[in-house]
Amino acid sequence: MVYDSSTHDYREIPTTNSYILCHYGQGCIYPIDSGQRVTVNNTQGSGQVTVTLGQMLNQTVTWAFREVASYNLQTSIPTYLNPNSGRAITQADVDEINRVMDDYEINKNPKRVRHFLAQCHAETEAGFCPIERYDNNPLTDQRFKNYEAQGNTLGNIPNSGDGYKYRGAGAIQLTGRTSYKVFSEYIGDSKILSDGALYVGQNYFWEAGAFYWSVYKPNSAVASVQSLPGNQWPIYQSQAGSSNRFDLNGKCDAGASVFDISDIVYGNANDPVCDLPKRTNSYNYYKSVIN
Repeated sequence: MVYDSSTHDYREIPTTNSYILCHYGQGCIYPIDSGQRVTVNNTQGSGQVTVTLGQMLNQTVTWAFREVASYNLQTSIPTYLNPNSGRAITQADVDEINRVMDDYEINKNPKRVRHFLAQCHAETEAGFCPIERYDNNPLTDQRFKNYEAQGNTLGNIPNSGDGYKYRGAGAIQLTGRTSYKVFSEYIGDSKILSDGALYVGQNYFWEAGAFYWSVYKPNSAVASVQSLPGNQWPIYQSQAGSSNRFDLNGKCDAGASVFDISDIVYGNANDPVCDLPKRTNSYNYYKSVIN
């Protein structure tokens, strides 16, 4: 299967280990590699930045993905394939990273890619937490109850259970009913809203992070885009002199610091829980290998 970004769908394609039966005579037709390659120019404004498995495999900035096997909507608890230790990153993961970075225009230059990967690494504890952690029981965790306090800015209905249902999920963690509703409409998948964080953590890990980065967060300051249906919403286009303080790609292009990007993504880079040193360490590694 190959992802078609124009239709937001997967299509079947023949691969070099497949074959086609000849319609007019006996025998099989086997695809071969033509040897053609695309030359990539990683400078700003031209080409695309493509990350490799080798760049993502590092003893300092490791990834340990826990995959959600199933979940219980009554308890709001996920079941992981391996609950105690995440698996190493694979080529399939890297392919998905490159796909979403291309779809959401994060791969336009190395600065965007470095910051995006560093924030994803920190936000999810290196992939170990596709869904936000909780204390003993998500239904009673006070932090999630605070998410639905009267006057909250997340769109959660007070005393409704929205706090734990729409807790953080994804490579950069979407949080709150409003962001889940917008993401559901953008993708065209109603289960994003009906099942919340459990479903997003299982099915849209990288997609949710890239959507937050290039569509939801910057466009949250541009109400007009919300009048457009579904995935017709544009990727936010940086404009010289723009007053949009949430333009993450534009900030990266302009040379923003890890503090600047973390302050937008986390909300307060000075908060010890943000763990700015970890985000900085991840960024410095990606700066050393992605150029």
